[in-house]
Amino acid sequence: MSNFRKEEEYEEMAATFQVFIIHWLNDSLIRQGIKDKETRRKIVKDFGFPFSIWKDQYWFKDDDDNKVFPLIAFSTKGPAADMDIEDLGDVYLPTKGFSFKGYWNGNISYYYDEINENIEEIPTGLD
Repeated sequence: MSNFRKEEEYEEMAATFQVFIIHWLNDSLIRQGIKDKETRRKIVKDFGFPFSIWKDQYWFKDDDDNKVFPLIAFSTKGPAADMDIEDLGDVYLPTKGFSFKGYWNGNISYYYDEINENIEEIPTGLD
């Protein structure tokens, strides 16, 4: 049975996920020949502002003309695409007032300045 939760742990999960988004974009820029770290950093920062605002505040309409809002959630079991909703375990949803945008610049500094573009210390896996 899934347990839907809105707790402060969500903020840490979302911030960590943001670091992965920053890393994927940075890695793509390197593969496209942009070697200068400050140039990549500026592009990532420039991407993050509209992305975060859009994720936090905007909606689009589905085929039935319903408004749908982007939502990033995290579950303790997965992968979600292979499971029924009731089997996802604890499902973490954004807490009231959480802002994806509010973490973007801090995570850029964390990624480029503190962990020096290296995400190897963040535990990950593939199930």
